[in-house]
Amino acid sequence: YTRYGDDWRTAFEAQKIRQGEVWDDRFGWIPKSYLKLYEQGQRRMGRRWISAEDEARLRSDIRNGWVVETEHYHVLTNVSLEAAARLAKQLEKLYQVWSQLFVGFYATRAQVAAMFEGRLPRRSASVRHQVIYYRSRDEYVAALRTRFPQIDKSVGIYVGETRTAYFYDRNSADRTTLFHEATHQLFSEMRKPANTVGQRGNFWIIEGVAMYMETLKEQGPFYVLGDPRNNRVIAAQYRYQVDRFYIPLADFCRMTMHEFQTDARIAVLYSQAAGLTQFLMHYDGGKYRDAVALYLNDVYAGRDVPETLARYCDTSFDELDRQYADYIASLPPLPKGLRVG
Repeated sequence: YTRYGDDWRTAFEAQKIRQGEVWDDRFGWIPKSYLKLYEQGQRRMGRRWISAEDEARLRSDIRNGWVVETEHYHVLTNVSLEAAARLAKQLEKLYQVWSQLFVGFYATRAQVAAMFEGRLPRRSASVRHQVIYYRSRDEYVAALRTRFPQIDKSVGIYVGETRTAYFYDRNSADRTTLFHEATHQLFSEMRKPANTVGQRGNFWIIEGVAMYMETLKEQGPFYVLGDPRNNRVIAAQYRYQVDRFYIPLADFCRMTMHEFQTDARIAVLYSQAAGLTQFLMHYDGGKYRDAVALYLNDVYAGRDVPETLARYCDTSFDELDRQYADYIASLPPLPKGLRVG
């Protein structure tokens, strides 16, 4: 951040303001001189002004859709300009929290020190994370079905080959899928991942951390994560306390992507992954939080072995299992009459 007038701004924001632009939650970054015209229903397209209605017609094809760019994201959509701006703002919120929470994943100690001293160069705009947001489920499915025959079972996906996250408008305020897939995108793009990520074990943490980031929400001026009453944690608690289901962590860390995704108990495995991630991020005041970032660093770099997590936690798997049991027992009681299928 840098001081700009009476406010603190990121270097990107300060540059935009110096260039005469302003951020508007409806329109994204636009020249300040355009704002009143935009509010009156006019839109700039190329070198001419047209009505918002004409622009909507021209941008109904995703190939000519609206684009909103922020410091870290490039959002393309044929939903509306306002939808693109809202989505981009949500993604920037996720980025802000993720980049602080998992700084150990993408930066060395020396780089972290350089950040605080303002010596670390800002990322190039050319590496913005790409997001495509379709106006309908049909368009989303049609665009991705060739590559993913079962895409119709999803509501969003991150595709590493194209380095793009894809979603469609569900007319819902729910942001869990957005945050889940965008988390996969951040871990995959903030540093070059190995081709073997999750294929030799430790797959659970890849999904576990994405489920953890689903819990992001605002409370007043704060961002909060890890509400113990979110559905993922409740399901993990139910599996452990009611179903008596738990795979010892040493064995869980040996599970590969293929073993995890083809297991008939996949829904239960996801619940355990969510519960374990919640535990690692919050147990004893977050004592394992830094270990999780380093663990993920090794997993995405392909340096991991089944024992990596225990090594970074400086705790045996047996002890981590006992601590997980204690953490689950410390959670609020399950809702009366709850049944998890």
